[in-house]
Amino acid sequence: IMRINIFGFVCLVIYTSLFLFFSKKFKYHYWIYTIIFYGILVAIFSVLEHEGMVFEHSSELGVLANIFSIVAFASPLMETIKIMKKKSALSYNPILSFTQLLSSLAWFVVGILLTDMLIIFPNVLGALLSIFQLHIGFRFRKSVSKV
Repeated sequence: IMRINIFGFVCLVIYTSLFLFFSKKFKYHYWIYTIIFYGILVAIFSVLEHEGMVFEHSSELGVLANIFSIVAFASPLMETIKIMKKKSALSYNPILSFTQLLSSLAWFVVGILLTDMLIIFPNVLGALLSIFQLHIGFRFRKSVSKV
């Protein structure tokens, strides 16, 4: 599981960097803050792992990881709320929600195989949020904005 999480972390850093770089309001300080934040996460994990505390406190780390996962799953909800208010999803791109759904389902299966609720719970929630986002996006896909 550690190799999968390292791969996922690297993908997260790349995705965030690309998102910040190509966003319309790109500011270098956002990118720098993001890199610093990820660096702090890596440093904390490295210290905990070096001290042998990673597996000793794995349930606490699991809860912390769940909090981050739920925040990541819920982050597209602001766009979903805008779509619901405008009743138009002409600019909606379902790729992020769909890949998030696939990722959640894959991790859900891993959680079932390991019988680990710290893996199962956030990924069920993530799958439900992704399905909701896809539903709203496609429901208002052909609509004309009413704002």
